[in-house]
Order: sequence, then structure tokens, then C-alpha cells
Amino acid sequence: MRIEEEQLLDLALDIMEESGALEAYRYILSHKSNLRSYGSQLYNYLYCLGALAGLKTEALEWMKEAID
Repeated sequence: MRIEEEQLLDLALDIMEESGALEAYRYILSHKSNLRSYGSQLYNYLYCLGALAGLKTEALEWMKEAID
């Protein structure tokens, strides 16, 4: 099922409120392939959630990918 980026990110925020940053991060990773397209906001969420979840290396990689 294809979804819009905004829908995915809204759901990730709900998950973060209920289960924390790591679960929201994992949710985005497991569903981003269902997006029609995605832009800088998805990268922002990935590196912010990754950092909040203690995944500093992954967060930096997402930030680098966003810049490139």
C-alpha cells in the first residue's frame, strides 16, 4: 500500500508518544519503502529519532545522506 510521507510521519509521532523514539524510528524504516516519494522531512525525522533513541552513528549517517 502506497502512503504519503506526511501520513507516515504523523503515525511515527503517535508511535513515539506511545512507545518511544526507537519504535518510531523502526516504524519509519520499515515503512519508508511504501512511500510514493520522500524528501528532507523524512531525513529530519530519521536523524532526530535516531539521535533520541541513542543511535548516534545511524543519526549521523541519515544527516549526511540528507546533505548529499
